Amino acid sequence: MARPKLSGTGRDLAKEVLWRDTLARRRSTGTTQVEFCRKEHLNENTFSTWKKVIHKRDAGTVRKPAETTAGKEEQSKPAFVRLELANMFQRRRHS
Repeated sequence: MARPKLSGTGRDLAKEVLWRDTLARRRSTGTTQVEFCRKEHLNENTFSTWKKVIHKRDAGTVRKPAETTAGKEEQSKPAFVRLELANMFQRRRHS
């Protein structure tokens, strides 16, 4: 059995194309998502998942660290928090 063509990121390109087409068809129908899924015999949860996946991919959503006002030198240093415990031991933890 032939293996699916994957992009460099391991994505199944055929599935992504199929779901992009399905999402476009849904938008053009003017029906609700529930009605469309019932008519097309699609699982509503699967439809919702692919809708979110495609949206994130199109938006280029990648988890980015929160921006700070610190200079670039300070951002490259590891952040530590000093904890003073009740029994007077001290530990350093990454924050």
